[in-house]
Amino acid sequence: MFIGSTAHRTRKALAKAAGRATQVFPCSVAKACYLKAMQITVELPEAIARHPDPGREALQALAIEGYRSHKLTQFAVGQMLDLSRIQTEDFLALHVDLYEYSTQELEAEADLLHRRAALGL
Repeated sequence: MFIGSTAHRTRKALAKAAGRATQVFPCSVAKACYLKAMQITVELPEAIARHPDPGREALQALAIEGYRSHKLTQFAVGQMLDLSRIQTEDFLALHVDLYEYSTQELEAEADLLHRRAALGL
């Protein structure tokens, strides 16, 4: 399974071809930094490995859990799965609550809408 993109290298190659200098910012020692794509190997049970695209399923599961746990943003999920913004939003809408509202927030919103409707707004 291959995770990541070559966007960094592509931008650098395009800038070099156009005669512009590129600057690569070094990572701090205290923080991990991955400028290149990373490949992760996962051993799967045979029943799961027989799925049509087990690598994609695993990547999607990782993206979903990362988003649920607030470790990944919607943008990062899109990059990870190579999706457009709209495709990413559609994907996440199928698997997670995009908008986490408490019962109190929903009731307050409903109350506000009822009051606005009563005023003809």
